[in-house]
Amino acid sequence: MQNLKPSVIIEAKMPNSADMIWESDLNKKAFQQAIIYFMNERAKDNKALFHIIITDFNNWFVFDAKDFDRHFWRNTTIKKLYDAYTSKSLLGDTTGEFYQALERELPKLKKDILDAEEIDCAHFNVQLPANEKEYIAIYKLLSADCLLKEFNPNDANSLNREFYTELLYILGLEESKEGGKKIIGKAKNPQNGTLYENISNKLTQYNKPNDFESVIKLIIIWVNRIFF
Repeated sequence: MQNLKPSVIIEAKMPNSADMIWESDLNKKAFQQAIIYFMNERAKDNKALFHIIITDFNNWFVFDAKDFDRHFWRNTTIKKLYDAYTSKSLLGDTTGEFYQALERELPKLKKDILDAEEIDCAHFNVQLPANEKEYIAIYKLLSADCLLKEFNPNDANSLNREFYTELLYILGLEESKEGGKKIIGKAKNPQNGTLYENISNKLTQYNKPNDFESVIKLIIIWVNRIFF
């Protein structure tokens, strides 16, 4: 967050959710919801949005907010639909109606936007084998410097605290203090769907060691790829 306003929007779905987007099909509820969340922030005059992430914790799609602004907020048809959706004079399930309207309108934009790849999207799947360079690329992608479009050469170790805390939660980790030192370990209350739990379950499935050290090594590889 910057100035108490969100800078990165994250739309998360359960693994294998029918609402999750895919490389070959963005017109899913997850994408429609991400558009609504983005437009809600723009309606509040939030101009500090940098990226939109859609994930099921296995697949990760990272979009530049500038593309959402250009193709949706500034799109006359989509904007009219949004204005109708937010109108206080309307009754009923306007959210559901807006999803349906977006589902109808997005294919009309496909030729110009999706097929032409005018919406830049970085995609990776944490379940697929990858080499060290790919891990480093993903680590860089999900770094605060990248997602918040910040770089301070005088303080390369600084982090946005809210982003850092949220990232630890998604990874299935938490920070604690031991003997005056900050220690990052497994979350005391594990949540299904976090990267830690997904990796641990996958290691168990293949009869591989799933102790903390084994899992954290893989998490570090993925984080390094995303951020660097």
